[in-house]
Amino acid sequence: MRVLFYLDDLLLLARSREEAALQTVQLVSHLSSLGFIINWEKSCPLPSHIIMYLGMEFNSARMRARLSQWRVENLTALLRRVTPGRVVITLSMMQLLGMMSAGHVVIPLGLLYMRRLQRWFIRLRIDPVRQRRGRVCIPLSVGLVLTYWKNPHVLSVGVPLGRVTSHTSVFTDASLSGWGGNMHVAGSGGTVAAWPLNGNT
Repeated sequence: MRVLFYLDDLLLLARSREEAALQTVQLVSHLSSLGFIINWEKSCPLPSHIIMYLGMEFNSARMRARLSQWRVENLTALLRRVTPGRVVITLSMMQLLGMMSAGHVVIPLGLLYMRRLQRWFIRLRIDPVRQRRGRVCIPLSVGLVLTYWKNPHVLSVGVPLGRVTSHTSVFTDASLSGWGGNMHVAGSGGTVAAWPLNGNT
């Protein structure tokens, strides 16, 4: 039995409809015996090639994964408010970055097209609790990032599912004084004058 889980959200993977149906019964029975209560309103107990999980749509027939429709709508609504030169509430910016971080794995080049936005926000050194009701002005320098994420095709096309065909090890490390990384025989590193004390760095 193959089960993916994140906190209390479980996804059962099976090779056939019959196997999925049988293992669903076994999994529910096991969880119930441990004292867990299944929320059937939020569950999909019937085998399907298309399933929603953690705000993403997985299609095993087409072997593609993409953002769910409601996640696309929520992300689009936030992106409309975040425009270069505009002043927005800090909380909206944190929500946008959170949704980007959660969904970038199914956005082509998603991680690459959010780095500049992340770095700009980290440099502000905003306290996420005490200053979340404050305001920030979106700089022109992140315009390309926002334009990419506002593209409807980018948000809906998704990425292919499948086995990893190659693997490259990259070793990195960072401290309050500098950073470094190695891949094969190549290396890179540097020093940081004022490293931001932020858990997301």
